[in-house]
Amino acid sequence: MEEMRTLAVTLNADVTFSGHLGGQQLHHVIRSCRAVCALEWYENAPVSLLEAYALGKPVIGARIGGIPE
Repeated sequence: MEEMRTLAVTLNADVTFSGHLGGQQLHHVIRSCRAVCALEWYENAPVSLLEAYALGKPVIGARIGGIPE
């Protein structure tokens, strides 16, 4: 995580590391973002990705588990 934060700062990337969120707070953050990033989930249907899709947001994800589907 620290490497990702450092890279984001180095690239001056518009990235927010929100940590664990739930309920209305989670929906507010997803609605206000451009995309959701899924780096490492080995589940067949990660709930975080389904929530992003339900709120109309694209997902940037790794080619592992159920993410590509």
